This record gives sequence, C-alpha cells and structure tokens, in this order.
Amino acid sequence: FPSHDKSLFYALKDLKQTHPSHYERFRLFFIGTTYAPDVKQGLVEPMAIEMGLQDIVREYPQRIPFLDALTVLSEADATLVLGTTETHYTASKLYPGIMARRPLLAIFHEASSVIDVLKETNAGLWVTYGDTDRADTKVQEIKHRLLKLETMQVETNWDAFNRYSARSMTDRLANVFDRVTESNNIT
Repeated sequence: FPSHDKSLFYALKDLKQTHPSHYERFRLFFIGTTYAPDVKQGLVEPMAIEMGLQDIVREYPQRIPFLDALTVLSEADATLVLGTTETHYTASKLYPGIMARRPLLAIFHEASSVIDVLKETNAGLWVTYGDTDRADTKVQEIKHRLLKLETMQVETNWDAFNRYSARSMTDRLANVFDRVTESNNIT
C-alpha cells in the first residue's frame, strides 16, 4: 500500500470523527493487493489497524480469477480504484468496474488515462493529485467524494464507453495491421 494512498485512510479517519453514522456504513474490501502466490499477510490491513480503521477494512491479498473478480464488482455497492505516483498507470479493473454499473471512485495521478476515461464516459467520481499537488493534500476532497458515493446515481455514457470495448480496440488494432501490410505491400 504505497504511502500516497494513505490519503484514503486519512479521509476515512476524518469521516469516522466528523460523520460517524456515514463511516459505520462503509466496508472496504481490498482484493488481490499482491502478486505473491502464497502471501501470508497483506499490505493494506496492517495500515488500517495502525490507523484505527480495522472495523471497516478487510484485505484478501491473493489474486482471484477474472470471473470471480467480475462477480465481486457486480455485487459491490461501489468500486474504489486507486492509482500510483506513476503518470502512465491505468488500473486493469477500471473497465470491469465501469461495466459493473456501480458508483465508482478513482483516486489517480492527474496525468493518468483513467481520468480521461471517467471524464468521457461520466462513469464515476475522481480525485486527482500531481507531482506538486500530492495525494496527501486531497484528504478533504476524498472524504467528500466518499460521502457522495452513498447517493450517487450512475449515468454512464455508454456510447463514449464503447470506444474502450474489446470490439473497438480490436478494430483499431486490425486497422494498424492493415496499414502496415498496405505500406509494405504484403498480401
């Protein structure tokens, strides 16, 4: 659990103090937090315990099969997608998270393509941070977005989302191959 992601936990800790009835409704499940095949302890839960959030945070560090992940996403009340300090990082579960048709909150670097996807598709809420405007300065904004998740109505622009579908991506890749073969006169 990278240190920049502590901002989420600081927001939850603030929520616990300022809006205890809202805080008590939250249950955060962190699934697949490590690539280690036989992991004994996760990365997130120890930090949650340290910050006094063990009552609402659970971690299952092992990766789960794709279909199980889809089931978890579709049964969740909301989806949380966390980024890294890397500007190029895009979470692979963003697209299944959108397709689950649940409220979604993404906390990502401002240069990540995740933010563009969410803006184009209107598929969720986001909080951005940057190299100078770091995540730890966004605690209040994260807290307010967490509160908004409870009443958020999902109104995804599916026409915009179709541009990210497997069919659309396959069409784009096929077009690249067509251009390459045409420019090299390959038949």
